[in-house]
Amino acid sequence: MQRMALAQLLANGVCVALLMGLYIALSNLKDNVSRQESILLRARHRVERLEAVYLQKRRSEAVMQSLESNAGFGDVVGLEGRVKRLEIHVANAHELLIGFIYTKAPPVDELTALDQESDRLTQHIREKLFVYPPLPILQTTLLARDTSRGEVGAVLRHIFRDKKNGLFIECGALDGLTLSNTFYLERLLGWTGVLIEPEPNSFNELLQRKRNVLSIPTCLSRSRHPQLVPFTFGWHAYSRIDTLTPMSEHTNNVLCMPFFAILKAINRTDIDLFSLDIEGHELDVLRTIPWEEVDIKVLIVEHFNIAEGKQALEDFMTSKGYAVFPSTAEERMKGQWAEFDDIFVKKDVGLNES
Repeated sequence: MQRMALAQLLANGVCVALLMGLYIALSNLKDNVSRQESILLRARHRVERLEAVYLQKRRSEAVMQSLESNAGFGDVVGLEGRVKRLEIHVANAHELLIGFIYTKAPPVDELTALDQESDRLTQHIREKLFVYPPLPILQTTLLARDTSRGEVGAVLRHIFRDKKNGLFIECGALDGLTLSNTFYLERLLGWTGVLIEPEPNSFNELLQRKRNVLSIPTCLSRSRHPQLVPFTFGWHAYSRIDTLTPMSEHTNNVLCMPFFAILKAINRTDIDLFSLDIEGHELDVLRTIPWEEVDIKVLIVEHFNIAEGKQALEDFMTSKGYAVFPSTAEERMKGQWAEFDDIFVKKDVGLNES
């Protein structure tokens, strides 16, 4: 009897020991699994960071290949310069860029002393201000449609004859779709170029359109130098340079870049279309352009808010070798574009009258 009790006790002790050993083994296994999970989590994060860097590198290469096929537009900036900016892009570049544009942080004072032909200014625009297009597979899937007031239909039909792969610059780009004079050209005919929009909310919406363009969150200077100017932010189209309104929560200082400096930054002085809608300062910007050094075939310019009036704009453009594109009564009725805008065509560019 005592032997049986002793045997039972020993058996129980063995079971307890086995259970304790199993418990310790399971605890060690659990700790090991936790360590492995932590290692895997850190590895996953590292892989995600590497994937982001790799994606941006592929994006750089794809953008450069795409732009290089577009009549030299690929000379915007070298691949080496793009790679140096990977960390900025991975860290949500456009927020950093907007943060720079809307403050007086250095080197604003130095920049405002630079002439529009300065190589240093060109480099600054390329490396600090441009936001580059996404990979082709990530670009917009929106259907091609004319979102302008009718200007684009007139330009395509009478001037460019459905020209493909053209180059544009649009200033006052808003959200990249509303009243856009370039969206249809890009989606239907493969054009590309630069969208300029200083209002931060509109610029963020513009980036979300994922268009195949360079984007820049700035305004155009009214002199040959960058200018820090008071800018009133309104709803979409009502944002403007405002030297009269006192500074408030709706007004901030914005750094404006000369138009010619942006042309230098993309290494092109010949463009097919320049669309300019900046709520009254259009003529001031046009006066900064060295017309003998550029070749702009067509301009769409809003005259509605120019203080000197529509005739002053037309007289200036005529003096630079441009003809006013005539709008028919039918086009005015359909698009109403002539009420707001003038279209100017370089005199050596033939019109399709059919």
